[in-house]
Amino acid sequence: MPILVSGHERCVLLVHPIDADRAGVRDGEVAVLESRVHRGFVPVHVTNEMTPGVVSLPHGWGHANSAPWQRVAAEHQGVSANDWTDDSDVEAIVGQSILNRVPVRLKAAG
Repeated sequence: MPILVSGHERCVLLVHPIDADRAGVRDGEVAVLESRVHRGFVPVHVTNEMTPGVVSLPHGWGHANSAPWQRVAAEHQGVSANDWTDDSDVEAIVGQSILNRVPVRLKAAG
């Protein structure tokens, strides 16, 4: 449904201005985000809503491999936050993957 993807872009990396300056990226640019298991491109939104040293990829669901009948999803591919999570980093007691607090590095794409 097109209404579900209307409005402003939600699948962006939220970055504090201090971290954006340190990485050499500006609001609206595409940057490189790296974790131990993945390196990929992400659109950046610089905002004071983040704490320095922390980034957030809300609504990072991704639709890169959408089925042909998922036309709207294919038109709004985005990135998947799951790509950066490390399947070898698990919670010790229950063995569940840790999906938050994933160590990453942010760099300018150029």
